[in-house]
Amino acid sequence: LRFILRQPSPVWLHFTIEELQIFPPGQKSPQKDFPAWLSQLTPPEQPASLHEELPDPEKVSTEVQQMWVLTEVIRARQAAARIGRFDVDGCYDINLLSYT
Repeated sequence: LRFILRQPSPVWLHFTIEELQIFPPGQKSPQKDFPAWLSQLTPPEQPASLHEELPDPEKVSTEVQQMWVLTEVIRARQAAARIGRFDVDGCYDINLLSYT
């Protein structure tokens, strides 16, 4: 089974699934119009071989050192009190969040 849940509103802290129906494989379920991506399973991705195209260790080391320096700079500049600019009464505005 695959459940894809989307939070209906950024203001709602809790939401539930109601009236969930599961049918046996032999029995036809009522026909619904679902998008193809929702009704078709995707094959599992093949893991990349560890021996192919390894990055240059010197380059990786340099990038990790740069990231470490940036985290130390950010930690040194961090304010003592949290600025909860996205929190309003325990809720948040989904449009202010960034997705990575």
